[in-house]
Amino acid sequence: DGQAYVYSTLAGIFNSDDQNLDSAIFYHNKALQIFLEFDNTRSIIYEKNNLGVIYLKKNDLNTALSYCLDAYWLAKESNLVHTRQKSCECLFTIYEKKNDPVSAYPYLKEFHELKDSLFDIESINENSRREILYQYRESQLADSLLRVQEDTEKQIKHDKEVEQQKIYTYFGTGISAIALAFLIFVYRGLRHKKRANRILEEKNSL
Repeated sequence: DGQAYVYSTLAGIFNSDDQNLDSAIFYHNKALQIFLEFDNTRSIIYEKNNLGVIYLKKNDLNTALSYCLDAYWLAKESNLVHTRQKSCECLFTIYEKKNDPVSAYPYLKEFHELKDSLFDIESINENSRREILYQYRESQLADSLLRVQEDTEKQIKHDKEVEQQKIYTYFGTGISAIALAFLIFVYRGLRHKKRANRILEEKNSL
């Protein structure tokens, strides 16, 4: 039914100019026929409502009434609040132009009831959206804090390992220095002993 949406868009363009209402009707009808073939209820209601509004502009009240009534009952059966509200607005206006306030009043009343209902739904949706956003932000904050904690713990562990490595290095250097000093001491002692032995041997040989 992609072609139907093209026709519906064209109809909307022509509908914006009161001089081209017949062209708008032509394309809305072509879209409507395709939507009927595909049993696309929501789009059928949309096209019938639009046709009703256009015939209302043309002051063809009976034709407008026929389309808007069809759209109203389809929307009611399908529980489509927004499109039903539009049908009520169209029907109220038609009966008002027909100077029939008794028939107009129920649709005016229902229009406002549906408007309040839609407002409540939008408020609930907005509150739900805010709650989800709040929970998401809280989750993001918790994740950020957790990452900071993990990074801090890793840094502390790394610093401890570096410090421990420094201690091992200092300890190893100290041991090496002591060992070197001991070797030097032993080496000097051996040289001194050898020299003393040589002098003693020289004395004994005289």
